[in-house]
This record gives sequence, structure tokens and C-alpha cells, in this order.
Amino acid sequence: MVRSKAMARAAVIGLSLGVTALAGLAGYSINGNADTTRHVRETGVQSDQWGSLTLNVSIEYETLGDYLRASSDVGRQPLLSAMSSATGNIDWLTEHGDATDKEQAADVADSYAAYTETLHELVGADGRGERAAVDALAQQASLAASTLRKSSIAQVARKRLDMDHGEAIAAILA
Repeated sequence: MVRSKAMARAAVIGLSLGVTALAGLAGYSINGNADTTRHVRETGVQSDQWGSLTLNVSIEYETLGDYLRASSDVGRQPLLSAMSSATGNIDWLTEHGDATDKEQAADVADSYAAYTETLHELVGADGRGERAAVDALAQQASLAASTLRKSSIAQVARKRLDMDHGEAIAAILA
């Protein structure tokens, strides 16, 4: 009879330890999933900013083409309105991005400032009727826009890979 009581107590203790261990693992898994979800969400927002930067540069470049073909001030206005549209994205990434975003945003900011300055010079040359300068500046702007788009697309890809990595970890922890 003493042996059966000891066995029952050992079984209850074993079950209690097992339940406690399972609860601890569940808590660890929940915390890990919360951290991973936060990381994936933040990475998605950062990726969206890089995507918006790409879109804004593309719009500026497209409106440059329209500007060059326009025969009136009304047709030239969209470029003037679009210039510097990606500044907010760059500022956001510099302030809220991860360490790599901040570094890349600083590089893009320099290139974007040069691109924007080229557009301003182009508009000024056009206002003075300097067609050769306009053509040269348009080619320079084309190269700069292409470089900016490639840089920001690479950052979107990097962020998506980072996000996929976070989702894979979440799947493992689940």
C-alpha cells in the first residue's frame, strides 16, 4: 500500500513537472512569435517606404519626359510639382529604418539631391532657351533616375528577404 501511494505521488509530481514544462515552452513560443511578428511588421513598413521611393522617382522621371515634350507651361507643371517627392521617404528611412536602411538612405539621399539639382538646372536651362543644356541635363537625369530606382529596388528585395526570414522563424516557433 505504501508503494502504491509513493507511485501515485511520483506520477502526480511527474505530471505537474510536465505541465509546467509545457507551459514554459508555450510562453517561450508566444514571446518568440510576438517578436517575430513585430519584426516582420516593421520590415514590411520599411520595405513599403523603399517601394514608395522607387515609385516617386519613377513618377518624377516620367513627368520629365512629359516636360520635355510639353509645348505649354501647363504641360510642364507636373514635373515642377513632382520634384523632391521622394524626400519624405528618405527622411522616414533615415529616422525609422534599421541600421542598414539608415546607411543606404544616406547614400540614396546624396544621389537624390544631385538628381533633384539636375532637374532644377534643366528647368532653368529650359527657361533660358538653352536647348543643348536641356538635352544634356535630361540624359544626366535619366541616368540618375535609373541608378536611384535600382538602388531602391535592391533595398525592397533586401527587406523582403529579411521579412521572409522572419516568417520562416515564426513558422518554426509555431
